Amino acid sequence: MSLENALAANVFASVLPWVNRNEPIIFMHDQGGTNANAVPDLCFNFVGANSGPIRIEFKVVKHSRNGGTVSLTDKQVKSWCGSSTTLEKPNCWIGVDEPGNYYFWEQTVIEPLIEAVFQRIRNLAIPLGSRNQNVPVPVSARASSELIGTFRLLLEFANQHHMCA
Repeated sequence: MSLENALAANVFASVLPWVNRNEPIIFMHDQGGTNANAVPDLCFNFVGANSGPIRIEFKVVKHSRNGGTVSLTDKQVKSWCGSSTTLEKPNCWIGVDEPGNYYFWEQTVIEPLIEAVFQRIRNLAIPLGSRNQNVPVPVSARASSELIGTFRLLLEFANQHHMCA
C-alpha cells in the first residue's frame, strides 16, 4: 500500500465513528481520472454537520527538508486553482513525508500556490496533461510527528467551519 493510501486509510478509520452514514461518502474515488474535474480523496459529512461535506486531499510530501513539494495532476491544478469554479475543491489537505511527519493545510493556504503553478503553465503555454506538477508547500507550520496531532487539527478546522456538531 502506498504511503498516500495508508495515510488516507488511517485518517478515514479515525473519523469513521463520527461520519454521517446517511450522506454520501467518497473515498479514493477519482475513477481512474475519468471524472470531468478532480475529486478530493475523502469526502464525507460529520454527524450533525451544519454545512456541506468536508473534502480532504491526501498527498505525499517530497523534499520536506528543503521546503517541501506535493505532486498534482494537471487536472487537479486546473480544477483546484483559485480561478476555477469547481465546487469540489478540497477544504483541507493532509500530507505525510518519508520520515513519517504529518502536515495539515487549509485550502486557503494551498490554493494560491496552485494558482501560481497554473499561471506558470498558462504563461509558458505548457499543454495540460503533459505531466504532473510539483507545487511547493509550507512544511514548517502545522506539522506533527504523530497522526493524532493532525487529526486534532482536522477536528479544529471542521469546528471552525461548522462542519461538525
